[in-house]
Amino acid sequence: MIIYGWKHMNKELGINLSKIYCCPHCNNSSHYKIIRHRLYFTLFFLPILPLSSKYYEICPICERGAKIKKAEAKAILAS
Repeated sequence: MIIYGWKHMNKELGINLSKIYCCPHCNNSSHYKIIRHRLYFTLFFLPILPLSSKYYEICPICERGAKIKKAEAKAILAS
C-alpha cells in the first residue's frame, strides 16, 4: 500500500522594515512579515515535490495579510 497526499508548509522569509503598516483587521501598527506558502506532494508523510508557491505580507499580531507576487517579495527582502 502506498500512502500519498498533500501538505501545506509556511516559511517566514523576513520582515518588511522599509514601511510600518496599520493593519485594517486589528488596528495595530507594525512591520509586516513576508511568508512563503508552499504546497507539497507527500509520499509516506514526507514532503517530496513542491507543487506551488505563494507569497504573503502578513501582520505579525493577527496573522492576516495580503498575497503579493514573488518579484515583490524579493524586492522587499533585498532592501
